[in-house]
Amino acid sequence: MLFPLILLVCVIGVYGVSENVWDVVIMLGFGLAGYLMRKTGYEPAPLVLAFVLGRLAEEAIRQSLLLSRGRLGILIERPIDAACLVATAVVIVLPLVLPALRAMLARAAAESPEA
Repeated sequence: MLFPLILLVCVIGVYGVSENVWDVVIMLGFGLAGYLMRKTGYEPAPLVLAFVLGRLAEEAIRQSLLLSRGRLGILIERPIDAACLVATAVVIVLPLVLPALRAMLARAAAESPEA
């Protein structure tokens, strides 16, 4: 009984801000995406954070490249910039490599003679 009431208030609120039906469709789409993410085990919070901060990061990178006249070296000249890029690469690559590494270690542990 509470869910339909909350949904109605959300739809009225979204429509009341801009009087555009497309905004209601977008709200329902993001709500469905969040529900599906929850059901499949993905946390929606990182997606929301990326959605909010992604534009700011893109603008900052674009400004840096404009100031350096397109030279990519500007992104790694400072140690903190290089550390952030390395940390980003590790966060992206580690979930891809970790299952293979665990399987390899388990195989090696199973094959080694026990002392």
